[in-house]
Amino acid sequence: MGLMNCCIAHPVLLGIFLLLTICAAQNFPQQVFQPPPQIPNYALGSGNRQVAPVTYNTRPLTQGQILMPGQERYPDLRNPYIQDQRRDPLFYSFGTEWGDKSPEQRGGVTENVNLPFQLPFFGGMYNYSLIATDGFIAFAPPPHGTANFPVFPNPKYPRERDHPFIAPFYSKTGFTRRSQVFYRPMSRAQVANPSQGNWVRVQMMENDLILESALRDIRFGMIGADDFLPLHGLLVTWSNVTYEGKAFDNDKLDTEPVPENSFQALIVTDEVRTYAIFNYKEVSWTTHSGAYGDVHNGLGGKPASVGFNGGNGTGFWELAPFSRDTRLAQIDERSNIDYMGRYIFRIDEIIQPAGCVEGVYQGIAYAAPSGGSMLGGDMVNVTGPCFLPNSQIRCKFGQYETQGSYINPVQAKCPTPTMFEAGWREFGVSVDGGRTYNFRGEFFVVQHARISPPVTLRKIDDWFLEAPPNQLTLEWNPRNMTWADGLQVDIGVWGYREKSDLPELRFLGNIATNVPNNGRYTFDPNGLNPDRFGNTKDIYSIFSFGMLRINASETSAVNPNEYPFLWSEIIPLAWFSRRRWRQDHGNDYADKYCRAWYYQDRVLPPFIGYLEPCPCTMQQALADKGRFLPDFDCDADGRSTCNLHKEAMHCVQGPVHPFMGAGQECCYNRDGDLLLTHDKKWGGSPNRAHPWGVIPYRESRKIPSLSNWFHDTAPWFFCCHWSDNCDYYGQMRRVSHDCVGYHPPGAAIAFGDPHFITFDNVQYGFHGKGDFVLLKSDLKQFMINVQARFEQPPRSSFGMINATVIKALAMKENDSDTVEIQARESHKRWRYRMQVLVNGVPRYFDRPWIKLQTFKGVSIQSPESNLDQSTLIVRFPSGIGIEVQEVQGYLHATAYVPREIQNHTYGLFGNWSGIPEDDLKTSNGIEISSMATDRTIYNDFARTWQVQNTEITGSSLFKYRIYRGDLLYNDRGDDWFPVFEEPIEPPPNTTLKMAEVEQLCGRQGPENKECRYDYLVTANRYVAESTARAKIEFTQMKNTGLQTVVSCGGIFTPKNGIKEGYRITSGAETKFSCMDGFYLYGTSSWKCLPDEKRWTYGELPYCMSYGEWSRWVAGTAMGIVLAVLIPVIAITLLCLSKKKKEQGDPQARSQPMIYQPPGPQTKVYKTVTKTVIPSTDSDSPSPPSKKSTLEADAGNGVTYVTKTVTSSPVYAKPANGTNGSPIRTTRNFGRRETQA
Repeated sequence: MGLMNCCIAHPVLLGIFLLLTICAAQNFPQQVFQPPPQIPNYALGSGNRQVAPVTYNTRPLTQGQILMPGQERYPDLRNPYIQDQRRDPLFYSFGTEWGDKSPEQRGGVTENVNLPFQLPFFGGMYNYSLIATDGFIAFAPPPHGTANFPVFPNPKYPRERDHPFIAPFYSKTGFTRRSQVFYRPMSRAQVANPSQGNWVRVQMMENDLILESALRDIRFGMIGADDFLPLHGLLVTWSNVTYEGKAFDNDKLDTEPVPENSFQALIVTDEVRTYAIFNYKEVSWTTHSGAYGDVHNGLGGKPASVGFNGGNGTGFWELAPFSRDTRLAQIDERSNIDYMGRYIFRIDEIIQPAGCVEGVYQGIAYAAPSGGSMLGGDMVNVTGPCFLPNSQIRCKFGQYETQGSYINPVQAKCPTPTMFEAGWREFGVSVDGGRTYNFRGEFFVVQHARISPPVTLRKIDDWFLEAPPNQLTLEWNPRNMTWADGLQVDIGVWGYREKSDLPELRFLGNIATNVPNNGRYTFDPNGLNPDRFGNTKDIYSIFSFGMLRINASETSAVNPNEYPFLWSEIIPLAWFSRRRWRQDHGNDYADKYCRAWYYQDRVLPPFIGYLEPCPCTMQQALADKGRFLPDFDCDADGRSTCNLHKEAMHCVQGPVHPFMGAGQECCYNRDGDLLLTHDKKWGGSPNRAHPWGVIPYRESRKIPSLSNWFHDTAPWFFCCHWSDNCDYYGQMRRVSHDCVGYHPPGAAIAFGDPHFITFDNVQYGFHGKGDFVLLKSDLKQFMINVQARFEQPPRSSFGMINATVIKALAMKENDSDTVEIQARESHKRWRYRMQVLVNGVPRYFDRPWIKLQTFKGVSIQSPESNLDQSTLIVRFPSGIGIEVQEVQGYLHATAYVPREIQNHTYGLFGNWSGIPEDDLKTSNGIEISSMATDRTIYNDFARTWQVQNTEITGSSLFKYRIYRGDLLYNDRGDDWFPVFEEPIEPPPNTTLKMAEVEQLCGRQGPENKECRYDYLVTANRYVAESTARAKIEFTQMKNTGLQTVVSCGGIFTPKNGIKEGYRITSGAETKFSCMDGFYLYGTSSWKCLPDEKRWTYGELPYCMSYGEWSRWVAGTAMGIVLAVLIPVIAITLLCLSKKKKEQGDPQARSQPMIYQPPGPQTKVYKTVTKTVIPSTDSDSPSPPSKKSTLEADAGNGVTYVTKTVTSSPVYAKPANGTNGSPIRTTRNFGRRETQA
């Protein structure tokens, strides 16, 4: 007022004042947001109450910093029933006239308020609250009222209560006659009862307008809130409160004012997400006298706390730099949404502040969405630093930087770059052109095959054809591009290939340009003739596959880089490039590509022998959870399109080989049998490049999804789908593993209250309290350490439960990241059943593209159908897997370990040696009898494995400083006496009857003791049911999925052949036949012999065409004929030759005779000799030898005598009765001699 009087008195000063005002007005940011629709003026007495409008996905009309004193933030949001009502520019409407209630007006008071809705906060879910006059909203009473200088979380928890609360100003307060506290719950679109009067309608309309105003503020300041619609709210206002210890006189407040604070908290929710809005109209004091504050002005000492406490030791988030800091006095002059005195936070699961705080130059950067495809093009909204229109905004995703653009003072947007990698990457925001990145966070890069593509290809099988139909259709959501109308888009084709060690992603051409952004486009692929990158001499260098991309068309008014890119899934490009391929390489280009790939793949290092063998059956594949993970595209429990494995019901991927980067793939049909590529093209096959990629990425054969398509999937299309060369693929280079040599893992489980089944099937109960070692190994490759935290269950209605349950697990292998999994409290299980921490950082698995997350030396997966994070599988590179399930607040833990670790396991899961007698081995190596009682096992075996920071047990892997205020649950607990034996009757003060126990669990016996124990100790039917079910399922798995199955190996289906029966396991029978026009050669029927572990002997089948068969028959017949004729002809010729020689030799022509000369001078010799006819060069016979010999023919048994007196044979006189004929004597030869 004095300034205006001065200006009026001095016209020059008045002119300067007006000039400065005009200049300031010109410097205000321009209004770029579309205003919401106007509210019609309804009469007060109308029958239907008008509901406030919802400005869905629009930005607010104004920015806070340009409002003048007394100016409304949203002047369009007027209550139609009271048009002349003007609101406070900062505070939402409050007071008794708006239906507010008040607690007792003094410090230290809390009033319980039942909420007519569910309020998610810090992971919990509440339908009540406690309104405290000391500046906070609690969900449990403080342990001892409001402390003078409380510390959060309560360091004395769990001995003392650690209450959850929302604190806009947590400090002891004092009340003057002007001090008041108001609160009221509200809901959108409430309808008043006619009997309640007209003013109730006015109040309800005002509540709608408050929720609408909050909606605009939240969307202005918070990223990721474009689809949020507040349905309910709780408004609490602290007006003109002073601090405890301030002396004042209520009658002299007008002349002797006291420091007073006025602040407000509005909590809004849709019962899934919750946001808090803090409004600070005036802050004159920061602390009270009990916290060493100045009794005169309320400053100094230990200032009040501003923030959110999760309760039960889960953590405290405070607003920096104000909470518990002397700068708290300036909180009403700052903001984190560019509106003085207003602060916004998201508080349902974790605490995320909006926008920025002026004067804070280092902190956390947030991105929404928090993840995107590795191909890039997603438009990400970011917050962290404060932005100016001329700020040089840049965003950094891992090693890649992109140029950002300004949205408002608290938000900017950045496109994501193309990143040939996957997983969590560091994310940063810079406002100085990338020189410094003082605001950092995390961004999840998703491998493209795992993301739900924004561009949908209708009838995907048509896109896979070599000769596609005349029409192909693609669809997309136009709102993913923009909410504005009139945008036009281009539809382009991008290809991928790998040359040398460098991956290459290139634009190949457009299908269409300047297409209306209406969400659907149909075209004829046969009219495409791309010439980009044509005339490729090397067919293996073509872009054989790629993706479609939709982006905004560039015009004078549209910059495509300011709009997102929408990608399709990965597809082969024959529909796009086949005309070019035929022109360059002929109609048989598919055959040429297949052969080129075959020869190219042969020179690469072999890898199949280094991979894990496939499980023989689907039951084994489902049970081997440490080494095999369901295929994302062919998962019986999730997405089961199986586009590349049509006849498969379920496929699994083996682990990534650490050096080769390869991986095993196994597929199973509806009968649970292996599908092999040498039988059918739809079978599973080993991959040279694993679909997940391999660290460090960014190199050939290491890129997630894309390298797998280049080396393994695209060749399948050319060899098997588009040509008849699948034998090159499935029988030579990508031969399916036939499970020969596969060994199921060992398994052990801890379940219920808790009960153990060790690797060697020893069963015992353990009820200790503290941290214990479940599994440990001393092998270098398998340095695993799995610890469990055992706690006593909460007190039940009948008293304490004298047993323990597993409430948390922590594990790591070698130098991997530490994984901690906790069962959440009962009021925090509404969304997530378990809390997952990796190196202390919370991780969530509730969206499809983050169901599998990989960290250093460990991966965590949630099944696709699991929506509440109640089942998780932790896998380590060694093949060890830990499955964790949450049941009624307890954890069931199952360990799967490979055979290589046998005889090297320790801990409560036992020594896996195959011998149950040595299973229970203490940390000192002493064996305890497996038949001992639970009490003996507890005292002599289990307690030796309590984590005590020794070399044997190791140090604790749990984060006590975050989740436990002290080591209460880690001491020996000498005074702890659990119930060891099964109670003989139900606990007192319950209605449970023994008949109910026997009906659910059965009669007393070893097979039912776990269920009976849990039912009788806890009196909880659900706990007993889950215990019985866990034991049954584990036993069935061990008896089926973890039993060794004999495999005889695969028999290739011959080309043009038909195979009946694809099983290759024990007892399987397989028959082969051929298609029409072909004839089978080889053994047609085979049987797998279980004892000998092989097929019956036979000749491999082969199918021949009619021409081949005719030639084979003719050749066979000719071979038989020749096999007979050639020896006959040879023998005949030999005989003829011999006969001819005998005719030309006089000695050979002499007839052997027996001579009987008269007189005694005749001497007869009976010597058997072999007569050798010497060869001669002359055609005439040679003269007889003069040497006198006596020959015996062993061939015909005749003995010859030759007289040496003369040179010619002399016939002796015939004896009586011989008629002058030569005497021939014979003798009989044995069988062996005759054969010779």
